[in-house]
Amino acid sequence: MTFIRVIKMVRLLKLLRVVRMMAVLERFEESSGAVTFKKAMRMMKSLWLLFFVSHMLGCLFFLFIPDDGSVDNWLYFYQPSLILSDDFEKYTVGLYWAVITISTMGYGDVVPITHEERIFAVLCALLGACVFSYCMGNITSVITATTSVETMFEERIRLVGDYSEQKRLPDYLKRRLKLHSMYSYRNHKDLYHEDSILSTLPSNIRREICLAMALRKVAYIPIFRGLDDETISDLSRKLTQARFEPNELIYRACEVGEQMFMISAGEVTRVPYQGLEDQEEKVLSVGDVFGLINLFPNMCHYRTDTVRARTHCEVYILSRSDYEEVAAEHPAMAAKMRKLASLTCMYRKVNNSVMLKGKLEMQPPRMTRLDVLIQELKGQIRDELEGKMMIKEAMNKDSVVFHAWKLNKMQPPDYSPGWTLQQELHAR
Repeated sequence: MTFIRVIKMVRLLKLLRVVRMMAVLERFEESSGAVTFKKAMRMMKSLWLLFFVSHMLGCLFFLFIPDDGSVDNWLYFYQPSLILSDDFEKYTVGLYWAVITISTMGYGDVVPITHEERIFAVLCALLGACVFSYCMGNITSVITATTSVETMFEERIRLVGDYSEQKRLPDYLKRRLKLHSMYSYRNHKDLYHEDSILSTLPSNIRREICLAMALRKVAYIPIFRGLDDETISDLSRKLTQARFEPNELIYRACEVGEQMFMISAGEVTRVPYQGLEDQEEKVLSVGDVFGLINLFPNMCHYRTDTVRARTHCEVYILSRSDYEEVAAEHPAMAAKMRKLASLTCMYRKVNNSVMLKGKLEMQPPRMTRLDVLIQELKGQIRDELEGKMMIKEAMNKDSVVFHAWKLNKMQPPDYSPGWTLQQELHAR
């Protein structure tokens, strides 16, 4: 290899400036918050490193071809006609050899001929094995890796499946349970340890994060619009999400209720209890609220409507206990909510007494096993008392009551087998 070849080889060091691309990819990965983008960037970095090393080795292998037309080189042995071809074709063959060598495939069609070429090939094989292992390991980990949240979510869904199998639930209930669990777990704040994350942040950042999340939710809940930012933030953190399929029952009239529902997507059908004056069936859509009065048990502890999902719908849910926590911190909001609930009860003419009466009317008496056992026990007690009374009457042989009872019963029941008087009555 001539001195000019050495000079050309040194010029290849300019290609090291391409390493800057790795730093650019690193900055993109750090600045992005999306997990999917980070995975893509890790794969791009590995592929870029693999290509860069292959390019460098292919160019270095190309330098072993002499300019004097000598045939003692790997390219002439591979295909003599390429000696007179342009540099791009030679580079393509060199890059091909480098990729095949690095990937440990080694087809054997391009082989080193001279002693120098063999030494270079050995170094390339060692370097290529390290680079290829590193890049493939990175790519494999990106493809197979799951986040801690995904692992926790999958574990919960697996537990739900095991539970439904152990309880031998019908197939349709298994499906409903799985769908509800997948949706509720995916959107539940405990899955991401939201409270622990927010508790470690400074108050100003925590306030801004809560407000940003709250404003996104309030866009679907007009009832909360106009409240101050702190109240909206506290309320939004207490909201949970649920999803219902078409015609699925959300709750039934006269049931005990402790939650308020706010529709964020879809529609529901509300059918008032038949005992109320307002019998108009209504379709509620995005932004509508139902179940408000049940947040105040002293006003109305029972549901006044039967509500079913009309389409696929998603709702935000505020429980009574969560509302009371927020109400204790924000009395102005609580006073307005209570006034709205009170006026709703007055307008619809409902209260606990009305709904309790309706609940009893909706449950007509029917004979059950409990009723049978009660009647049997009553009969046994009655017969025992009659037997004791008739024993006293039997002392008087002319007793009309005793003779009438005897004709009806034919014989007194033997409640105490050892009693001689009962044996005497039985003999009569």
